[in-house]
Amino acid sequence: MKKAYILISATVCILLLAGCTKIPDAQTVLEELPIDSSMIQEDLSIDDLSNMNGGDVEIIRDPLTNIPRQINGIFSSQLILTPNDAVLALMSVRSVMHISGQSFSLIDIEDRTDLRVFTLEQLYCGIPVENGLFRVIATNDGIPISVQGTYQQGIELDIVPKISEEKSREMVVLSIGTKIESISLVIFTMDDNTIHLSWKYNVTSTDVLKNKITYIDATDGYILSEIATSIE
Repeated sequence: MKKAYILISATVCILLLAGCTKIPDAQTVLEELPIDSSMIQEDLSIDDLSNMNGGDVEIIRDPLTNIPRQINGIFSSQLILTPNDAVLALMSVRSVMHISGQSFSLIDIEDRTDLRVFTLEQLYCGIPVENGLFRVIATNDGIPISVQGTYQQGIELDIVPKISEEKSREMVVLSIGTKIESISLVIFTMDDNTIHLSWKYNVTSTDVLKNKITYIDATDGYILSEIATSIE
């Protein structure tokens, strides 16, 4: 597996989309894949997808929203050879999968025997959206054959933290043998669907059963969630 983490320091002056303020100086953000909007050629319907696949396309819907979260079959006429191609192909099903933006970063490229899998993460003003991941799958020849993921809607947040990273770190509980492996600013959605600007702490330990991710609200400093990343 070839990792493709692309980071850029936020201390560099970055121009963002309309409606977004400048990214906080403390934040290291994922680089947005540059997409030329004029290259977005199609916006397919369910009927279009069915016709492209000879009437045999599998669409799996989210049981709560009924929005398609996985399409198994050809879902775009865009050949996928690069990460930018993967985003352009994703835009082919933007209406079907309720995707309202084109800001994504590349998280991973996985080369398999006969397939290539691009993992894309949704961005909001340059900040990664934890629940906005897509896996775009193509053959080695670039034919799109599957896409799966969920686009996080309804994000309207001030991206400037009210609580500094240094202050929020005081809320992270570290036991003997544990340490903070990485820190990032993210958009985190709770189980009740409330959306928060959050400091994300990846905590690792000499005892892997103590590995966890802690989310601290960047507005009030409270712990939003602690998630174990190892299973007994």
